[in-house]
Formats: sequence, structure tokens, C-alpha cells
Amino acid sequence: MAATWKKIAFEEDVLLKSIIAAKGDLIVGSANDAATILSIGTDGYVLKVSTDTPAWVDPATLAVADHASTHKNSGSDELLLSDFGEPTADVEFNGQEALNFCLQNSASPPATAVLGKLYYDTDDNCAYICTAVA
Repeated sequence: MAATWKKIAFEEDVLLKSIIAAKGDLIVGSANDAATILSIGTDGYVLKVSTDTPAWVDPATLAVADHASTHKNSGSDELLLSDFGEPTADVEFNGQEALNFCLQNSASPPATAVLGKLYYDTDDNCAYICTAVA
């Protein structure tokens, strides 16, 4: 019969479960090779780290900055699917409504026919769906 060997840890190498005083306590590093407890915060508060010190704060006190505009050439806060390039696989809606959905606009059918692909013909103002591919 084969033997199984497991290392036995010394007490100073492990965090004892007795360090947890209450439900919701978090173990956080307080210094190199040192741990302390951050007690659960007020309901609805979020964890914020400031200068490597975690603390619970009311989310209403957090400053909200416009970050999307700094990532777009147009300076707009609106992110469009086209900003990320054309999807290379199915886009799952999972029953969600597609708002402001736009079909591919073209004066002629798309060069690549794909079963189920939609496009809007700008010459005759009609929508078309590919129902067969030869």
C-alpha cells in the first residue's frame, strides 16, 4: 500500500480560525507577514482602499468621474458596440431588448451572404434577411 505524506504546519505558519471574531470579518494584511481583522461594515457600505489601507465607506461619498470620455477619440461618454470592433461570434441578448438597434445599411446586399444576416437597403428603404446561401 502506498503512503501519503502531508506537511504539518507550525502554528506561526498558519492563520488560526480563532482570529475570526465575528461573522463577516475579513482577514487583511496589516504589514509584511502580519494579518489583522477588518470587521464587517455597515449595510450598503463598500470596501475602499486608500494608501494601502482598506476601510468601509458610504458609496454616496465616493466621487464619480467620467472615465469613458478619456478612452474615446470622440470625447463622448457613450460606448458603442462598434467601438470594440465587429463581433467575431454571436452576441447574446439573453432575452434583453435591443434598443436603438440598427441594421447594416447598404445600397446593395452584403458581399458575404450569411444565413439569417439582416441588412437595410438604402436604395429602396427596405430590410432584407438572408434565407438561403448557395
